Amino acid sequence: MALLFTAFNVQAQTDPYTRAGLTLPTVTSDKADYAPGEIAIIKGTGWTLDQFVDIHLEETPAHLDDHNEFPDVKVNADGTWRIEYPIEWRHLGVAFKVSAVGKQSGFEGNAYFTDGNVNFLTTGDLPAGTSVTVSVNYFTNSGANTTTDVIFTSPGPQSKALGAQNSSVVQYTYPPTITSGGNNYNFVSGLPASGFAVANGANNVTGSYVLCNTPSITTQPSEKTITYGDADPTFSVTATGGLSYQWQYRTSSSSTTWINVGTNASYTVPSPDVSFSGRIYRVAITNACGNVTSNEVTLTVAKAATTTTVTLPAGPFTYT
Repeated sequence: MALLFTAFNVQAQTDPYTRAGLTLPTVTSDKADYAPGEIAIIKGTGWTLDQFVDIHLEETPAHLDDHNEFPDVKVNADGTWRIEYPIEWRHLGVAFKVSAVGKQSGFEGNAYFTDGNVNFLTTGDLPAGTSVTVSVNYFTNSGANTTTDVIFTSPGPQSKALGAQNSSVVQYTYPPTITSGGNNYNFVSGLPASGFAVANGANNVTGSYVLCNTPSITTQPSEKTITYGDADPTFSVTATGGLSYQWQYRTSSSSTTWINVGTNASYTVPSPDVSFSGRIYRVAITNACGNVTSNEVTLTVAKAATTTTVTLPAGPFTYT
């Protein structure tokens, strides 16, 4: 577990810099993530109205044996300053507020640091190097609710973790479909699910993606020829990746109107008579990635043979 320094927002309680037409000073760190035993480099820029600043690091929860005062930190001629702060194991789970006060201007800048950090990743079929944009709503360390886009390349994580307030709720939305290399990849689930509470340390959110294949027909329907009175004919299709089926027919090859009928992998034509002969059938197969339509096949219904039985009275009969 590592300590994350982020959310470098400077908050002005008095604002002599704005009155002087200058950009507000900033407080930042040299990197986003520190492990115990490392040295955090905290820097100030733009403090041109001051010669010295007083730095105070406030820990939450408070610790009795801390040394978080840095008085009279010299400001360089270009308005920059820096301090070094050792990260200890006891800092895991600690939230920091860093206050920098200009000795000459009285300007106070605040930055909020915590180890409640949120990273976004992907897993599954999505190719490495694919750009992913996740919409995230969260609470910053200062308690401000904000919505932002986290952009990274799969499998992630993003280059800089989000610094979120401990125990606050994070809502996120991965893209439902991502296109990469001409293929579509569908979002399946995120872990932990959107709406989780931020814990101390790294909170890794992983979005799972699967390759989205359009349906593929492996066995096409075949034409049917029956004689009126035979068993009802059945058209069938075999496909992979299909979620729904829609059988259709048109009354003849000259007709452009398709009429929907069955919705299964097979369709039985009910009680066809000779008027059904010449009807053309097909099936459309659809899933979340697209659709495919089968070959068109024809139903032929032949007339049944006619048998006439004549009964004559008893003879004899004379024929000439």
